[in-house]
Amino acid sequence: MWLGSFPVVSLVVFVLPIYGQKTTSEEQHDQKATETQQKESPRPASVADINKPAANTEEQRHTNQADSYFDALFSPNNIPNVALALVGIGGIIVALRTLNWLKTQTRAVERQANLMERQANLMERQVTLTEPRLHVDCVRAAAFTNGQSPVFFVRVINSGIIAAENVAISMEAETEDGITVRNLNDQVITVPAGGWRECFIRSNMVLDGNQLAAYDSRAKPLRVSGHIKWSDKAIEYCYKYNPWPFGARPSDLPLFVPCDFETRVNVAIEIEAATLAMSGALGAVKIEASPSPTDPGVGPDGPT
Repeated sequence: MWLGSFPVVSLVVFVLPIYGQKTTSEEQHDQKATETQQKESPRPASVADINKPAANTEEQRHTNQADSYFDALFSPNNIPNVALALVGIGGIIVALRTLNWLKTQTRAVERQANLMERQANLMERQVTLTEPRLHVDCVRAAAFTNGQSPVFFVRVINSGIIAAENVAISMEAETEDGITVRNLNDQVITVPAGGWRECFIRSNMVLDGNQLAAYDSRAKPLRVSGHIKWSDKAIEYCYKYNPWPFGARPSDLPLFVPCDFETRVNVAIEIEAATLAMSGALGAVKIEASPSPTDPGVGPDGPT
C-alpha cells in the first residue's frame, strides 16, 4: 500500500518546493518591479490617468464591434442578401423613373389630344363656311283675294359662299280641315351663293268673303309646310296664316308667320281706385261718392 502511494508523495515532495520557489521568485520580482516603478515615477497617478485605459478599452470595443458588423455584412455568406438589396433599390429607382416618364407621356398625349380637338373644330368650321347654308326666309301668297285661286310661294336663301345644287323642296297647303294640296314630287332647284330662289304650289279653291272672314277669325286653318333637302342635310318648315280681324290689312303686315309664332296678345285694363263716403239715416240710406283725396297718379308707394 505504501508503494502504491509513493508516486503521489514523490509528486508532492518535488512539485511543491518548485511551485513555492516559483511563487517566491515571482513575488520578489514583482516587489523589485514595484520599487523600480516607484523610483522612476514618484508622482501619484491622477483620475484622468486611471480613466484613460478604460476609455481606450471602450473605444477599442466599439471599433471591434463596427469591424465585426462590416465583416459580417460583407461576409461571403451574406453577399446574396446584399446583392438582393441592391437589386431591390435599383428596381425602385427604375420604377420611379418609369412612373415619371409615364406622367410626362400622359401630359404630352393630353396636350396632343387637345390640339387635335381644336384642329378638328377649326376644320369643321372651315367646312361649314365652305358649304351651302340654306334656310327658309318666308312664305307668301299671290292672288289671295275674293274670287281668286291663291298661289303659295316659299323662299329659300343661301347665305353660304358655295352654290347649293340639287336642292329638293316639297310643299303642301292645308286650306281647310282635312283638305290639303301638295306637289306630287319635290321641286329640284339650284340656289346660288348669297342668293335666293322660290318654289310655289297652286291651290284648287276659289276664295270668297266668308272664307276670308273664317281665316281672319281663326275659324279655319291655313298652313303651308314642307321640307328642304340638300347633300346630307334636311330642314322642315311650317308657316300659318296671320289673321287680321280689324278691317283693312296693313300692306307691310306679313300674310304668313312661322307656326310656332304666337299672334295672340293680352289686353290689360287698369282701373283707378276711388273712395266712397257713405252716410245713413233711420228709414233711408243715402250714398255719396267722392273722389280720392290723394293724387290719382300717385299710389301709396310712389307714382303708378
